Amino acid sequence: MNRRLLSGLVVVCVFLCLPCSAISVFAGGALFLGGRAVPEDVSIAVRGPKTVDRGETFVIQVYVENLAHEAQSLHSIDVNLAYLEGIEVQKVEPPYAESSRFGNFQSYSFGRSIAPGESIIVQLHATARQVGDWSGQFDVCINAPRSCSSFIAETAVGE
Repeated sequence: MNRRLLSGLVVVCVFLCLPCSAISVFAGGALFLGGRAVPEDVSIAVRGPKTVDRGETFVIQVYVENLAHEAQSLHSIDVNLAYLEGIEVQKVEPPYAESSRFGNFQSYSFGRSIAPGESIIVQLHATARQVGDWSGQFDVCINAPRSCSSFIAETAVGE
């Protein structure tokens, strides 16, 4: 009798507890991973050379234009570390307020206000350090760290 009752409780627990756990795990994951938004009322482009020679210094330009009727802020430019394995950023203009690493990214934080209709160009002066094909994600974040447009930068470094 106790064995039958115990088996029944196990079955009830499996049918009630596991689905609830799965829902909370998936919902939590969706909130964590899906909480990212694409910035609105802004035009963004990332441009740089496709090929350079090892040791060559070059510029990656990030264009940001505020299309909104109110000021917006360039929060940060986040560069995937995979790109930075062969490319070294030497200087950023205008200067960033803070630089830090998080996850697989090097983040350059600006907190720079962009007036309505204003455009800014951020220049990342870089040097090609290693021969190879280097690519990685650039996130340009507006107003908040999770409101970003993503771009893939690809630079082939030759001898």
